[in-house]
Amino acid sequence: MLARTFWTVVGTLVLVGAHYASEVNQAKVLVVTHGDRVNISDHVVRGKVTIFDFYSEYCPPCRRIAGPLEKLVNGNPKLLLRKVDLNRPGVKGIDWRSPVARQYGISGVPYFIMFDEQGKVTHKGDEAMELLIKWLVERGLIRE
Repeated sequence: MLARTFWTVVGTLVLVGAHYASEVNQAKVLVVTHGDRVNISDHVVRGKVTIFDFYSEYCPPCRRIAGPLEKLVNGNPKLLLRKVDLNRPGVKGIDWRSPVARQYGISGVPYFIMFDEQGKVTHKGDEAMELLIKWLVERGLIRE
């Protein structure tokens, strides 16, 4: 009886955990790392366009685009935003030596990588930035 109760509790926790993980994965805006290495493909959500924003709080252009970008994503059910903070906790200035910056060869921010609904990379770097700026201008969230 005790063993059956134990396994019932474990099964319930697994289901609750899976449901929670699914909800987190579907969050419109989510920070996926603070300077640590990360496999961004693990954070792509099939059926959605997933935008990865590599940024630093010490980057003025990153701060300027953050609000309009979040409004764009929150206003479009097909878009998700995954934020990749280059900075490790306690590092002042843009952390160019962080594990995630080195992993992806980031030498300028903001830097974007976009995945389509099938989970394939469609745009990165300047090409992604140009497309996002076009969308932001079209929706009146920024001026050209």
